[in-house]
Amino acid sequence: MSGSLITCRISGNSTAGSYGGVFLGSGIIIGCLISNDTTAHYSGLYCPNSDTILNNTIINNIDTAVTGNTMAAAIGGRGNVTPPFVSNNNVYNNTSTYFIENINAQATPNVNIANNYWGITDVNLMRSKIYDWFVDNTRSIVDFQPMLSAPDPNCPAAAWLPLP
Repeated sequence: MSGSLITCRISGNSTAGSYGGVFLGSGIIIGCLISNDTTAHYSGLYCPNSDTILNNTIINNIDTAVTGNTMAAAIGGRGNVTPPFVSNNNVYNNTSTYFIENINAQATPNVNIANNYWGITDVNLMRSKIYDWFVDNTRSIVDFQPMLSAPDPNCPAAAWLPLP
């Protein structure tokens, strides 16, 4: 999909392949709840191109891959595309090996995911939950500090429902 998702709820999806919650080719995601999605890879969010990802709650997604690494979300840009703006999101309680995968190649700009809440505050534990240059030196680096120490109150609550 390309375009915009603003103030939405995406929940309870299940796929046999990859990309269970949202596959956003390009565009923006603001104020959405992405939850309870199940798939073999990228259970919550997959954004391969420049996007704005702001004030979302990405929670309780399950990556069911039986081989390789599992990811709650993948962000980045193919080639020299500017990485997405990712800030003030609540991303936690997802079942996966890594919280985030940087799909940018090593010579491309780093991905900045500072000012997000991950359900943890330990910097070393957070570093271990990111798939980037420190795991695979063909990727660029993910910058994740500072992290929010509590959920961002401007994001949808886990039980949020839109008005009819």
